[in-house]
Amino acid sequence: MTHLWTRLVTPFLRASRRRLICTVHDATLHPGEFSHLKDWFYAPVPRVDHYITLTNFVADRLEQIHAISRDRMDVIPHGVNAQFAPVPPVPRRPGEPLRLLFFGRLLPYKGLDRLLRAYKQLVGQGHPLTLTIAGSGELEDDTAQLIARLPGVTLHQRWISEEDIPGFLADADCVVLPYVEASQSGVVPAAFAAGVTAIVTPVGGLPEQVSHDHDGLVTESTSPSALAAAILRLLEDPHLLPRLRAGASQSAVNDFSWAKIAENLAEIALASLNRKP
Repeated sequence: MTHLWTRLVTPFLRASRRRLICTVHDATLHPGEFSHLKDWFYAPVPRVDHYITLTNFVADRLEQIHAISRDRMDVIPHGVNAQFAPVPPVPRRPGEPLRLLFFGRLLPYKGLDRLLRAYKQLVGQGHPLTLTIAGSGELEDDTAQLIARLPGVTLHQRWISEEDIPGFLADADCVVLPYVEASQSGVVPAAFAAGVTAIVTPVGGLPEQVSHDHDGLVTESTSPSALAAAILRLLEDPHLLPRLRAGASQSAVNDFSWAKIAENLAEIALASLNRKP
């Protein structure tokens, strides 16, 4: 997988005459992460035999930005993080608040401010909600002040260890990814493996990870009102959340399992061996 040492290690691997397959997580760095040095180190290495992307969105970006032919690429979905075991979710009882979770690094492109505005709108209308925010990073002053003023919002502004992740998921009814830019997210398969549904915005590869109305909801836009509309559906339809949670568990097994990913990767590796350099 593309990492800091890829460009330095690749020439030695090429000298071994082995076939090289590189997994590309992002075709470009996310807003807030860019620097010219990082961009050079993390850019997809041109001298490999085949590429794997985690969504078609990233594959399209590789073709458009880096001029890599699609016949040198395959798509394998982002798998469930195998380094932690899901904890059985705590079921939501009738009348209890809907428990939302925003999980991940606190970066501007992840749209936390939009989720907070959606949350403020719904709570102001008297809807029963709680929101847990868990992740490391800096918050803008306006965002921090809004969090402090909103009822039912809990902030864990720190690096979340792998041991703590299952607990956060078990205490959530739904993870919300209000991103304004994305390639794909490891939060979605992690949530699905824990039997937790997801609300995502229609950006990047997120709609490829969530099957709308089966295992999660894809909002109509990235606006706070669109996020509020999706959350409101979960509040107003008592049958929707259980159905989406069942679909999430099913997708974790059928689409994001490492058994299926390993089988696909083996097929791609064998095809690469049989293909002329």
